[in-house]
Amino acid sequence: MTRNSKSLRNGSNGDVGVTCIKSPAFDLINDANGNVTLEGSSGMLSLISRANGNINAQKFEVKMAYVVADANTTIRLNTRKIQAAT
Repeated sequence: MTRNSKSLRNGSNGDVGVTCIKSPAFDLINDANGNVTLEGSSGMLSLISRANGNINAQKFEVKMAYVVADANTTIRLNTRKIQAAT
């Protein structure tokens, strides 16, 4: 990934780590059971998790996060505001 990447779709059961993200908005879709770690900053994070893999974004500072979680996952965020779908 490049420093200015705007999205990541994980479809593997292996772990994925992304560092140095700097983007106005970032989209993450996790469709697999691998763990995802994000580091960097963004104005907005759109996160969809459809699998049991954990999301660790404690070192990914965002102003607003939109979250949809459809599975048994642990999601750790560093955000000022969050909107979770029900």
